[in-house]
Amino acid sequence: MSVVDDEQPLFEPSLDIKRDLNRVVSRYLFNNGIFSGSKTYDDAPNPCLRMEGYGSFGLPLSDREVKDMEVFAARADSGVEVGDGGLTVAGDKVHVDNPRFDAYVKDTVGPALNALVFGPKVKRFDVNYRLRSLSIRGSSSGFSLWSHETVSEDSQYGTLCIILPSRHVGGRIHTTHQGVTRTFETASDDAARLTALAWYTGVSHNLESIQSGHIVCLCYELAGDPLLLDLRDTPRLPQLDQASARLRHIFRSWQHHLKDTRRRNGTVAAPQFLVCLLDHTYSDGPHKISALKSSDKLKLEQLEPWAKEYGFDLHFSSVEYAEWWRRRENDPYGSLGGFPGPEYAADYESNYGAEDESHQSESDSSDDDSGPEIMLSFKNVRTLEGIPMQMTGRVIDSLHEEDDPTSCFINDNADWDSCLVPEELWDGVTAQTHKFSAVVISPQKSRDIGFIFKDITFALGNLSVLSKAPTSPKDKKILAVLLQWLKNANSNTSVTCREVAAFLRGCADRWRDIPLLRDILCIELMGADGLVRSYQTFGWSELNGLYTGILSTTPSHELRVRFIKDLLTTAKAQNDTTVTAWCQVQRELMLNTATTLKIVDIDWILDLVEAKENPDVFLYSVVIPRLQAIQLCNVGFWDAFLSRLAKQPRHIPMIHTCIADMADRMSPWTMPPLPSTGKTVDQQVVDAIISFLRLGIRFSCFDTCMRLLDRMWKTFPPEATVYYPLLVPEVDGLLLQIPKGNECLEIFFLRTTSLLEPSSAMSLDAFRIFRIALIRSGKWAIRSLSKSLTPERVNDIAKNSGIMKRLISLVCHTLPRLAKSAEATEMLDNIKQLCLVAKINAFSPRSLMPQDGLRKVGGNSGIELLELCFDMDLLAEAGQALDRFLVAPPANDALYIEHGLIPLLKELPHFLYTHHSSLKCTPFSTFAADVITKFVRYVLPPKPSHTIPSAELEATGCQCTWCTKRLVPFMLNTEESLRVTTCSIHHVEDRLKRTKKWDFTWKRNDIHDGLLTIYKPPHMVENAKWLQNQKKGRDVLRLLGDEEHQRQILGSDYQWVVGTIEGTARPPTVPLSTRANGVGAKRQSESMSTQQSKKPRLL
Repeated sequence: MSVVDDEQPLFEPSLDIKRDLNRVVSRYLFNNGIFSGSKTYDDAPNPCLRMEGYGSFGLPLSDREVKDMEVFAARADSGVEVGDGGLTVAGDKVHVDNPRFDAYVKDTVGPALNALVFGPKVKRFDVNYRLRSLSIRGSSSGFSLWSHETVSEDSQYGTLCIILPSRHVGGRIHTTHQGVTRTFETASDDAARLTALAWYTGVSHNLESIQSGHIVCLCYELAGDPLLLDLRDTPRLPQLDQASARLRHIFRSWQHHLKDTRRRNGTVAAPQFLVCLLDHTYSDGPHKISALKSSDKLKLEQLEPWAKEYGFDLHFSSVEYAEWWRRRENDPYGSLGGFPGPEYAADYESNYGAEDESHQSESDSSDDDSGPEIMLSFKNVRTLEGIPMQMTGRVIDSLHEEDDPTSCFINDNADWDSCLVPEELWDGVTAQTHKFSAVVISPQKSRDIGFIFKDITFALGNLSVLSKAPTSPKDKKILAVLLQWLKNANSNTSVTCREVAAFLRGCADRWRDIPLLRDILCIELMGADGLVRSYQTFGWSELNGLYTGILSTTPSHELRVRFIKDLLTTAKAQNDTTVTAWCQVQRELMLNTATTLKIVDIDWILDLVEAKENPDVFLYSVVIPRLQAIQLCNVGFWDAFLSRLAKQPRHIPMIHTCIADMADRMSPWTMPPLPSTGKTVDQQVVDAIISFLRLGIRFSCFDTCMRLLDRMWKTFPPEATVYYPLLVPEVDGLLLQIPKGNECLEIFFLRTTSLLEPSSAMSLDAFRIFRIALIRSGKWAIRSLSKSLTPERVNDIAKNSGIMKRLISLVCHTLPRLAKSAEATEMLDNIKQLCLVAKINAFSPRSLMPQDGLRKVGGNSGIELLELCFDMDLLAEAGQALDRFLVAPPANDALYIEHGLIPLLKELPHFLYTHHSSLKCTPFSTFAADVITKFVRYVLPPKPSHTIPSAELEATGCQCTWCTKRLVPFMLNTEESLRVTTCSIHHVEDRLKRTKKWDFTWKRNDIHDGLLTIYKPPHMVENAKWLQNQKKGRDVLRLLGDEEHQRQILGSDYQWVVGTIEGTARPPTVPLSTRANGVGAKRQSESMSTQQSKKPRLL
């Protein structure tokens, strides 16, 4: 602290620092930054002005009226003052005859200008509007509207000027205060517009020259009611002289109380810090004084000198004051909005204080009703210069424990309502947060509160302008703080740390400061380019030892490689052989100490080889053995490395030797998996094996690849079973690159088929792999499949229709190409027969019937099975398939025949025609006869006792439209009644009389004569059903062809079938006779004798 030496002893020090400082800030340093303002109105009433001795005059003023007024003003008793280029009439000589105009001024114009210019204090009292003068200014004016700027009384605070409607050009009004000028337009295109202006008392104004026309202005004094006004609430311009003296006394008293520990008792209120709330809120908090608005800037300009003089610090901050409480019923403060700030406590106590017994009992019984929870927080703390800081200290930590944390606030003019952010956190719990911008006033070197460095942005900006090493204490402190922050940083790889290190390296280069460079020397922080730039700045002699130590301690291999590469490039460009040799030595050390290498390392490895006097010897004897020791199984690396070597033909023999050596030394099942996103570990191991095979094929090392595959089988571990299915499609893709007829590959695939024997549990993907392996097995494929497909296994496979279908396709279409011998052909035929028999045995007759009442979409499953018999050229099994079709599901004889067998029989003639056969051929004729006879026996109902031919029923109607479309169809269908609405009701009844012999009846509607209902007797319904079934039977019989074909196929049953359909015969009571052209009596008797013992039933 520095206090002037000749300062007088403190007299009557302030005993309440907060109260006195709040008074000065609120009353002497309050101003909203606006000292004048203007508004325009288009709806103002005419004032109807009248001048004593002259009379009334209209608006706008005409030139003639102005001349008349000038003549009147020349009279000695007129009371009109002539001067300032115009006329001025005293207020007591002017009368407003329209009372609505006075009301408009007090209710509309006055409140609007008061709120705009003089702020919220005016709301606290009633305003008196005293008319002081009427001013008329003409084209020669360049003066003021009102020359009487004296204050008539203490309650006066401003001036209101109303520019009445007029026609003029120019006449702008300039208001000036403390060197700031605000200008307002008075001219308008609208001759009826009224312009109102207001400014503080003490503000000077000037009227700009009027080019044409005249201005008519009413000037009012603005003052508060002296009987009701507290003069402390009167709006004033800042009184800086008084404020400065009071601030000096308050800060001096505060310093005195803090130093005099003996006087720290209950009679002296010397706070540890105070928070001066600013009049305006800034989004991220204020950063510097120059960014403040006028009233806030005024406060800081007055506070800062005396605070600094007496040892106090000022810091900007964003302050958040939050309250949470549980809402109570009938509690006006328990809902959102309207929180009045400091008055809340008093209002709350008056409404819910100790006198309210019910509330008191609730408070005692529940912790939730004990009052709001309060928290005060400080954010975005900065010095007045804008340096980011952080508040610390026990005073800050204990703020939330106080009953009223706002006790440290000063400035009564802070707008609590506009800073309020209410929210509903959850059901019944309400929060209200007040966000202010403020200045924290605290003593320097306080043990209770402190400020520490937080952000580096300011420090970087401050040091960036220095051309040499810091000399001032401030700059040295900033540099020390930056180095300490960098040392304590959590991560050397963070963006901020690298930016700070790069900045400090630039400073070290600019200042040529080796100690500073040593403090930040780290590859992770400075980067390779930063180290190279330092080499260019300081030279190698200064940095040799430092860089050697860095490389030995840096864990990042990539950073070391990049640094040496960049440094070597720079050294070669500068012809620095010392640094070039040092880089080569470091590269050889990296090769000897590396534990893993990447493809990007190949460049510098080959550069190291080329730098040797005998590069081939160094490559064969040192580099390749070292690379094999580091990563023998890293196929990707070897592929890239050998590809680079293959560009020179002299290395080809060495490449073959290297690949063979790798194949002999590596274990394929323990190769490290290749990293791959989205693949399993098993697939990654397979990828590694395939990658090596591709490597061998690429360099034409086919024998090496075959030896590896053979060794894979010989060293086959139990856990490697999962790899073979994954290897098959990958190896299959390599076949185009390997010479054909390689027996080793065929054996590999043959071994794979033994691991993938097909079964009903096999997935489609597994069968696809099995198919590939089987096909690639070559001459061993059919033998291997014949050995694995036993009848039991084939029957098991048939349970999975998808696998069975693909197996049959494999056997019928793919494997015949591999049958090169008679033995293989015979084995393949046996496989076909096994598959077909299993397919027939697994066939479900239910598949012939529609599912859920819907016909199956696609081909008939029975036809597909027969198609398979023809494709395999196994027609003997077709009869077995037809017998399988005749096995009906239990208790579904009639439905199965009608909806399963009949649709199959409909498609059978066309199917046989495409295969150059017909229904007359065995066994299809037998199947067709069985289906027809069973349809007639089980599906067609017996003929009713009384039937009427359809021709006789059709003869009932005439040839009219109604009979053809309504009556005749009703006679033939199975409907029991028919409602008729027709105008020719008599014609209908005439036709119905012909049906009386069949017991038809009809009845007219009692209400509507044109409505008729016809009723069909039950025996006629049965007759209609019989006629429909008779037609169905005839259609089925026609499936066999013409009568000759029908007789040939049905044989002795033809007469009975036709008679049953036509209603002239009855079904026999004994089994039908054996047909000579059927499958024989033997099959018939066997099926009948075994019918009871078998689960499926042969119809």
